Amino acid sequence: MGILVLIVGAVIALICAWLVLSGIGLMTGERPGGLASGWWDIFSKMGSRPSSYAQPPPDFLKPRKFFVGDNIRVLQVPLEAERALPGETRELFQRCVGNVLRVERIDEFGALEVHVLENGAQAPDRHHHILFIDPQYAEIAVKS
Repeated sequence: MGILVLIVGAVIALICAWLVLSGIGLMTGERPGGLASGWWDIFSKMGSRPSSYAQPPPDFLKPRKFFVGDNIRVLQVPLEAERALPGETRELFQRCVGNVLRVERIDEFGALEVHVLENGAQAPDRHHHILFIDPQYAEIAVKS
């Protein structure tokens, strides 16, 4: 009799858990999963380190690769820039590819601000062209 009560209690607990998970899924707009998948998710994570299933840190918590004053080499013109920029600016950007430029500032979105001359070389001051380069299209320039 005691084992029967235990089995019935476990079945009732599973059904209640499934109803709760389904209700939460409906309220959050997610498709409710099956009873087995919900329990599998819970029990498969038990005993594992929390970092093994944690989300990656947001970009503002990752260490910076570039700093103001660094010398960078422009690797390529971003595809988005090729499509969106006016012809004159696109050509200036293309002249910068392969050149070593100094990072003058890093904006709030992480773009690298560089000051360039008409030929794509480093400008001595801010009174020339200012370009913003996505860090993924640049690398630290190694002095030879």
